[in-house]
Amino acid sequence: MAISITGASVAFFYQLSSTSNRELEVDYTTFYSDLKNDRVKELIISGHKINIIMKNNDRYITYTPYYDNKLVDYIVEHNVSFSGTRDEKPSLLLYIVILWFLFLILSGCLILIIYYFN
Repeated sequence: MAISITGASVAFFYQLSSTSNRELEVDYTTFYSDLKNDRVKELIISGHKINIIMKNNDRYITYTPYYDNKLVDYIVEHNVSFSGTRDEKPSLLLYIVILWFLFLILSGCLILIIYYFN
């Protein structure tokens, strides 16, 4: 019982910490083709993640499989607006809350088990 409660709690908080709005993800080749054919309006680059906004306002994301040192030149060559952001890092406070919550659940289960066997 304790394991199932703990597992459900971990799954719940994992879903909570993951992005709530799922973005369409495409391969890097498709992105490069869209860039080559002048269908891209804007890019937001964050580490290996690239958010793409098309000229028809569709959006998707892709990830660079390697460090592409010619990508910026190619973006400028095709007159695409781009910016960069810092990599997103999970909140330390969220992890502390999750750990304390799990600690309290496990402690409660342990107390119930001790109470049950006495």
